[in-house]
Amino acid sequence: MSIKKNFFYNCFLTVANYIFPLLTFPYVSRILGADSIGKYNFIDNIIQIFIIVSMLGIGTVGVREIAQSKVSQEKLDKSFTALLTFNTLSTFLAIILLVALIFLIPKFTDYRDLLIIGGVKLLSTFLLIDWLYRGLEDFKFITQRTLIIKTLFVISVFLLIKDKEDYTLYYFLITFSITINAIINLLYARKHVRLNFDFREIKRITKPVFVLGAYSILAWLYNSFSTSFLGFISTDEQVGYYSTATKLYTIFLSIITAFTTVMLPRLSHLISQNHFNEFQQHINKSSNIILTISTSFSAFTIFFASDIIHIIAGKGYEGAIIPMMIIMPILLIVSIEQILIIQILTPLHKDKEVMFCTAWGAVFGIILNLILVPYMLCIGAAICWLSSELIVMSSAIYFIHKKTQISIPIYLLKKRIMPLCIVSISSYTTHVAFSDMYILIRLVLSTLIVTTITYLTEKFLVKNTLINEIESLTINFIKNKWKI
Repeated sequence: MSIKKNFFYNCFLTVANYIFPLLTFPYVSRILGADSIGKYNFIDNIIQIFIIVSMLGIGTVGVREIAQSKVSQEKLDKSFTALLTFNTLSTFLAIILLVALIFLIPKFTDYRDLLIIGGVKLLSTFLLIDWLYRGLEDFKFITQRTLIIKTLFVISVFLLIKDKEDYTLYYFLITFSITINAIINLLYARKHVRLNFDFREIKRITKPVFVLGAYSILAWLYNSFSTSFLGFISTDEQVGYYSTATKLYTIFLSIITAFTTVMLPRLSHLISQNHFNEFQQHINKSSNIILTISTSFSAFTIFFASDIIHIIAGKGYEGAIIPMMIIMPILLIVSIEQILIIQILTPLHKDKEVMFCTAWGAVFGIILNLILVPYMLCIGAAICWLSSELIVMSSAIYFIHKKTQISIPIYLLKKRIMPLCIVSISSYTTHVAFSDMYILIRLVLSTLIVTTITYLTEKFLVKNTLINEIESLTINFIKNKWKI
């Protein structure tokens, strides 16, 4: 299947994981309130660290190994079995640690029901084995499956969540949807692989799994440590503000992640065949796509943060506005990181360098959290996250320059300066000009105007080839659809 089709399906898949919750979030946030939203997010963030311990580097290494092993069925079976065996052992360890902490940490007493549900989520995430389908580039199956289950999830939320105390039920519904996905994945996996145990394969993947596992843990320390730290030293309400501020960021980032996830198996395959020139061409093209999307989104959402928070969460979430304005530039920074780490360093097996990047970000992030969060609360948490991502991006640039022969397309960053300025000016102007309008109308009109201005800028001033490709794809789609 082509990269374009894979991107289409994976974009649907990844965005669905955020869009469907977004469909329910305006309703849920108003029913549950910031306090209950904070409780759910506090515990889910704790569970996430156990999921990271369970998965270690399986998610990334799995995609890479499956992509490079699919040329031979025997090799594919052995790689799958080794990855699954390793994942089983790490998940067993994570469950033991979780059960121990539930009984040892006094603060967890009030959250025991949520933690038990989180334990089910931990087990279900391990059984998802999405890395198999991503490595095989079978994005069509997991996209169709996810859309059906997410639709049922949305319906169940509107039917069942009726009271402020229903946050436990809300978490259960989220976990149950993951469980159903896992069951379907396991049944469908028999079509592609069979168990074929080879101890040498387990030994071979151990180092990269642990290295990238350490990367995942360190990434959690600067991405999500703030949420847990806020929950321990502050109130559930502050966690609710911070979680709400990150909601839109995660949706926009999902579009970028969809593309980089599609590119990873393809780039890994090119490296295994020593096709470095084609590898560089893919990097240049994907960089253009990612940077074009992220610069516009970042600028627009900063100026309209208050409107977006009001529409998504409603009244009582004003404390999330400033954190969101601080967080949204991270979209551009992480977009660049996706290119540097996921598309360059990972396919080149520069796992140690990836770990060092995140280690520096994690250490800096924890120190900054300890200094800022006790006094600035959710605003301090947002500043810590932004600062940590800058450290990680800078480190990745350094390692690519020193350790690889791949050239970073810096010229694309320079080309983003003018569109960024134009989007910022047009966003600010429309926000001021339509200030007396109803919020939803102002946001819709501003989006249409800024999108049009951005399109004209990219096509005629920047002369972005991506615009011509999108136009060509759209025209061909219409012709094929309507038989023109």
